[in-house]
Amino acid sequence: VAIMFPMVSGLSEVWRAKEMIRHSMDDLNKEGIPFDPDMPVGVMIEVPAAALYADLLAPEVDFFSIGTNDLIQYTVAADRVNPHVADLYRPTHPAVIRLIRRTIDAANDNGIWTGICGEMAGDIRLTPLLIGLGTISYSLYLWHAPLIDAWAHWGGAGTPRPLQLAGLCAWILLVSTLSWRLVERPWQAGWRPAGAARDRAIE
Repeated sequence: VAIMFPMVSGLSEVWRAKEMIRHSMDDLNKEGIPFDPDMPVGVMIEVPAAALYADLLAPEVDFFSIGTNDLIQYTVAADRVNPHVADLYRPTHPAVIRLIRRTIDAANDNGIWTGICGEMAGDIRLTPLLIGLGTISYSLYLWHAPLIDAWAHWGGAGTPRPLQLAGLCAWILLVSTLSWRLVERPWQAGWRPAGAARDRAIE
């Protein structure tokens, strides 16, 4: 079990949140309720200010988790559910990748780990990129786990370069095939996710 602070943009917020935890621990002590005094405390990096500030936040916490959904839309100023600007919402935008890399570097420099969540974590097309950047923990759909594990073995740092390239080619072929069979072909045949008609009616 761990505690994570969301929507952090500066050090003062982390200090106040940690102080609240200390007060809660004091209350638990007084009431004789057992707890883990060494429970890990982390920060959700989902605001660009936090990513730019990561080198100062890292010494204060035990881990980072990068919230890609908000980080992307706040960075490119585009609401991902707004059809008029959704095309501007790009996980691979160079600014987004730089913020992710900056966060991971700050974590590594301070001996803490970095995880990643949001739609980017579950997009198996981006797995090689995220592993290459240094993320070690992913929040994703259960069926994606074997695919992520497979790529980690094919393309890991200890794998010879020719095998890495072969693994990447196999990965691209696998993802393309799955994308066609599970999404594109059913979509062309008229399949739509549950609730799509309702969402259009609301719009």
